[in-house]
Amino acid sequence: MIVLCWNCRRLGNPRTVNALKDLASSYKPDFLFLMETKALSYSMEFFRSFLHFDGCFSVNRQGSGGGLSLMWKSHVSVSVVGFSSNFIDSVVLEGNVQWRFTGYYGFPESQ
Repeated sequence: MIVLCWNCRRLGNPRTVNALKDLASSYKPDFLFLMETKALSYSMEFFRSFLHFDGCFSVNRQGSGGGLSLMWKSHVSVSVVGFSSNFIDSVVLEGNVQWRFTGYYGFPESQ
């Protein structure tokens, strides 16, 4: 199982899209967690298809910032058990093995 997590800092930027495409084709992740997409859920469906993932769960941006997305291949079963603007918590079933994945993004504040 290959898991890739990336703070993409706005997925609409063409350089970011190309970098993500290169990462996905180089590492061939089974599971992808993107932070700070600055995108709405419906636009993440385009990226799911573009990157050849079979499943996707996204959390919309808040205003002009934030946004999370979790994508996975068909041989992995994912159940999202909780989410907010800062995390996606899921249970992953791969074959007979069940494990938990929680992807989170914290605010860049020093306190």
